[in-house]
Amino acid sequence: MTSIESVTLNSLGSNEAAGVNKVDIVDATATSLTITGTESTTVTGFGGSTLKTIDATAIGADLVLDLTGVTLATAGVSFKGGDGDYLFTDSNLAAGKVLTYTAGNGDNTIVDSSATTGVANITLGNGDNSVDLGATKGVNTVAVGTGINSIVLGTGASIVTIATDTNTSADIDTVTIGTPLTANNYATITGLGKGDVLNFADKGTEAWAGGVGATATTAKVTLDPSTALFADYVAAASAGDGSTHGQFSWFQFGGNTYVVEDKSAGAGFVANTDIIIKLTGTVDLTKATVGNHEITLG
Repeated sequence: MTSIESVTLNSLGSNEAAGVNKVDIVDATATSLTITGTESTTVTGFGGSTLKTIDATAIGADLVLDLTGVTLATAGVSFKGGDGDYLFTDSNLAAGKVLTYTAGNGDNTIVDSSATTGVANITLGNGDNSVDLGATKGVNTVAVGTGINSIVLGTGASIVTIATDTNTSADIDTVTIGTPLTANNYATITGLGKGDVLNFADKGTEAWAGGVGATATTAKVTLDPSTALFADYVAAASAGDGSTHGQFSWFQFGGNTYVVEDKSAGAGFVANTDIIIKLTGTVDLTKATVGNHEITLG
């Protein structure tokens, strides 16, 4: 198909060999794609970088829609899905443009590898979701439900909201933290609970700051709240030498909780090297554990 701006694909039938319909759309001018039907589908094509809207709300539960081979518009994309399982990749988002992705309770695998300040706004339901924004530089927003969620953040001050769940061994959430450009450029996470994991950059054998015998309790930075500024807490949390083995500290300021991974030798926060993350509210990390550059909430 060529020179058609609006494309509707109705995926029907039963492919007994593979159970998936495969469609390559070579149209280089299409701006919208609507997908319906009762069969799992793999779509490739749209080489003109013009596709701006995708409506897959009619794809039912247990059906898989693979859009990883589709070329999307540099000016931003709006995707709407239902309860199907979606595979989605965007590597084309221009600086300052927006990817809006909304889906239901299926399992979503989303990768935005656009190394720009484009913004991804992602809202997902209660499926098992994987969201990889590790290459991005924008201020992204990710909201997920009560499934098993894996979220990888870039360097921007992104906002992540995770729905409250039972936090059993079967529904652990993992958030991988990007390296911020400055100490004030941190991402914010809401909703982590017992057993959930903060995954930091690998730096030797990481431990709680303070040397031999240090614990989550002793690694908490406590200053005089009547005089100490946010910068004072950050400086204290990154005052050690983490250049060989990363060191974790944490503190509470202004009603929220912050975790710092000191990866540098400098006596203070080193931009583009050390890492800081904000947890909404006063989260008690005294029972948290460190292992393999991860902090597991207790």
